Amino acid sequence: MPAPKLRFLHRSLDVVGGAEILLADQARFLERAGADVRVRTLVYEPQNWDARLGTVPVDAWYRATSAERPRLTRTLGRRRLGWLLRELGEADVAFAHGYPLSAALGAASGPIRVWHCLEAPRWLHPEASNPYLAEHAKRAPLRHAPHHYRTSLASPAGAWPLIGRRRTSRVAADRAGVLGLTAVWALSEYTRDSVRRIYPSVNAEVLPPIVRFPERVVNKEPLARDGLRILCATRLEWVKSLDTLIEGFARYRQRTDPHATLSIVGTGSALQALQELVAALGVEAGVRFYGFLSDAELADLSARSDVFACVPLDEPFGLVFPEAMTRGLLALGPDHGGPAEILEHGKLGEVVDPLEPDAIAGGLARIRRLSDAEVQKRRALADAACRERYAADVVGARLLDLLAGLGVDLRAGGRA
Repeated sequence: MPAPKLRFLHRSLDVVGGAEILLADQARFLERAGADVRVRTLVYEPQNWDARLGTVPVDAWYRATSAERPRLTRTLGRRRLGWLLRELGEADVAFAHGYPLSAALGAASGPIRVWHCLEAPRWLHPEASNPYLAEHAKRAPLRHAPHHYRTSLASPAGAWPLIGRRRTSRVAADRAGVLGLTAVWALSEYTRDSVRRIYPSVNAEVLPPIVRFPERVVNKEPLARDGLRILCATRLEWVKSLDTLIEGFARYRQRTDPHATLSIVGTGSALQALQELVAALGVEAGVRFYGFLSDAELADLSARSDVFACVPLDEPFGLVFPEAMTRGLLALGPDHGGPAEILEHGKLGEVVDPLEPDAIAGGLARIRRLSDAEVQKRRALADAACRERYAADVVGARLLDLLAGLGVDLRAGGRA
């Protein structure tokens, strides 16, 4: 029996992000399981993805370096969408990753069509896909962000900075397209609930990402009591609430731990403003911005850190959390969204209000007060919980079960 043909569709595989890593790891897993896997994308940057995708072939409209990367609009345009959806009739299953492919694939004819949903398109469905931000917009969140960004958060016209202006026709087309899909798989319970709010008749299933863990449990030294070493790795964008994290760290350092350090890994548009905030708070000696680091460099920095702290707003999953926790770092995250699920709402780490600096300072202080025995217990619980839920064999088995339910049984060697 010929191998089932699986096609992964993504608008752009250039920069390294959680959604893109999810696609690459799934594609490689299914290739190893015996499927004929192929990826189709508009922009492909080989230096970022060749190693991650391995032998999985990639069809690209444009192969780019960072300096050459073309600009893509949200809707992509008919010509580019048409190219991405070309030759689907030859496939058994097509997977859409992200808008507008989710709706376009549902509206197309062809094979079994699946949307693995990291998050619903925020710019089309702001309140339903950003419930925390919508609820707390009047609390003046992100107060260090540019004025136009902050004042637009509460706009009833859908002009939030992470959204832009919406058209009723696009909202309707998105909903109609998604209803045409064979299946929707959500990255987390948080994302599943968001999908159900936006597309009420869709029965989304939860399929978390495959997380790459160290082969062995990491045995770290006791906490550095003379100065916690805190790590944050994320995009430097305002929706990640890094300004509140920095302010909370500054208060913790002033009140409790004058030699604490905060290492921030990542790039983004908020970098300069965040550096200015660090200077204004007088904590330049305790905060370092690393920019982009390779996987090996990040692993080395993690080995020299005690705590992973990140407090994004309305984060659908948060791949960095299980990665950090299985490297032996204690974790502090937001009290909602995907990270709260990963942290089991406080059982495996501190969960705090991501808009309250004092809550962040208090969470860090509680971590520092843990005894060595409590630290080791929490590390062991977190490592075991993450491996039980997100290891390749666990998620892979769930993925194969979902495919079998659609009539494609790779365990049986082909299509049922």
